[in-house]
Amino acid sequence: MKVLLTGATGFLGSSILKYLVLNGNEVVILKRSSSNLFRIQEYINEVKVYDIDNNINSILKIEKPPVIIHTACLYGKNNETSEEIIKTNVNFGIELFQLGSENGLKTFINTDTLLPKSINIYSKSKSMFRDFLFEKHKQVQIVNIRIELMYGYHNSDQSFLITLVKKIINSKSNIDLTYCEQERDLIHVDDVVSAYGIILKNLNNIPIKIDFPLVTGNPVKLKKIILLLTSAIFKQTKINSEQRLLFGNVKYRKGELMKLDFNNNFISSLGWKPKINLKEGINHFVKKIINNESY
Repeated sequence: MKVLLTGATGFLGSSILKYLVLNGNEVVILKRSSSNLFRIQEYINEVKVYDIDNNINSILKIEKPPVIIHTACLYGKNNETSEEIIKTNVNFGIELFQLGSENGLKTFINTDTLLPKSINIYSKSKSMFRDFLFEKHKQVQIVNIRIELMYGYHNSDQSFLITLVKKIINSKSNIDLTYCEQERDLIHVDDVVSAYGIILKNLNNIPIKIDFPLVTGNPVKLKKIILLLTSAIFKQTKINSEQRLLFGNVKYRKGELMKLDFNNNFISSLGWKPKINLKEGINHFVKKIINNESY
């Protein structure tokens, strides 16, 4: 099928792009003219590319995609203003949806977060766009996928897990952390992409409006994840960092999500199940970082 993909140069989007190309889909991507193409260089000649610096109205009129997968977003990790985050996470999404609806759009697959909207402007903006979509679902099928903590290759250097691994390896100072008693359901990007693939194959069997969490169903405390990271680092570098992890030296952020109460019943009913074991996935993840490979 023809699919328009936003955020194709990003962590998740690049992996979805690879899946779409390898499975014979006709892919159109929207990107900024300044986007770094290193994640998708291998596939760039197999897709149609448009810069969103131009008028996307003309792009949608030309391409008329029946399906849009929307992964583009701004987290605010580079000191972007609230206005910039709202412009990307809300305004751009609304414009994309409305122009798509005017040009034959049948299904809009949105990438969302499980973070409470009160956490920060990023989660608030995602909530605002979600509310907009559900008000407009009558004419277009809406599939809203709320993802928990995702990891894997091609992740951003600014992600919490990569930042922590590099800090453990390169710094000899203590590392201040919260008590890390909050639950997280760490999910590998490969498992996330396989869920998107199953959604695409089952669009005719999915309701006109569906909002579901994408989780492994096996949440663990963040402290366990961090200790698995340090164990993997020790096995590969002999750097023993556990004594430098000062749990409890940082306060939890306001509105922190401590207990997860999500299930994967919906996506599992379509035949999906996670395949990446947490310990094995973390070991591979750490190895990639240590070897300065394209993680």
